[in-house]
Amino acid sequence: GRRRKHDWDGALLNLIGEAERNEIVPDPEAHGAQADVAKRMAEWFTSQGADIPSNSQLQTMARRVLDNDRQIRGSNNDFRT
Repeated sequence: GRRRKHDWDGALLNLIGEAERNEIVPDPEAHGAQADVAKRMAEWFTSQGADIPSNSQLQTMARRVLDNDRQIRGSNNDFRT
């Protein structure tokens, strides 16, 4: 198949690592949470010397991350303990 332009897996794994180290604890309901997640992903792409996805792509992925977080928090299954 066609090679993807952006390493989304790497960006997402980096976010997971930050969360595991308690460097970030995003409240998906907090004002600016989506922008913060998008910014952290853009910073990761920059640190890798990679092309940064468009803002709309970053915002879409950040929304997906936060939607997933909301779903996990709502399931009463806290996988972090």
